[in-house]
Amino acid sequence: MLPVVLFFLLAFSLVDITKIVAQQHILGYYSFFSIVIASLIMGKVVLIADELAVIELCENKPLIYATVWKSFFYVFCSIILRLVEHVIPAIYEGTTWTVVYREIVDHAQNPLFWIAQMWLAYLFVIFVGYRELVFSVGPAKVRKLFFGPLDPY
Repeated sequence: MLPVVLFFLLAFSLVDITKIVAQQHILGYYSFFSIVIASLIMGKVVLIADELAVIELCENKPLIYATVWKSFFYVFCSIILRLVEHVIPAIYEGTTWTVVYREIVDHAQNPLFWIAQMWLAYLFVIFVGYRELVFSVGPAKVRKLFFGPLDPY
C-alpha cells in the first residue's frame, strides 16, 4: 500500500499546485495534511477496487486493455469520492437534499474540478500501466531491469 499512497501524495500535490496556479493564489487549495489524508483514502480506494470482480474483466488480454479499463474505473471512483467529499460536510450540517444537490452540481461545473480530474486521469494511466507491467513481468525482474543486479559477484 505504501507505493500507492506515495504515488497519490505526489499526484494530489501536483493537482494542488495546478489549482494554485489556475486560481493565482499564494496559499494552497488544500493543506499538506489534507493532501496526505486524500492520498491515504485514494490508496484505500485502489485496494478496495482491486478486490472487486469487475476490475479483472481484461485479465487475459494485452496489458493496454487492463490499463485502460482499470484507469477508467479508478478515475470514476475518484470522481465519486471527490464529489462525496464536498457533500459530507453539508449533510453533517443538516442542509436539505436540494442544497446538497446544488452543491454537487456547482462543484462539478467548476473548471478546477475537471482540471484536477484530468491530472488524476493522466497519473492513473501512468500508475496503472507501470503496475500492470510489474505484475506481468514480476517485481524481481523489474528491480533487476531498473537497478541492475543487486549482487555484484
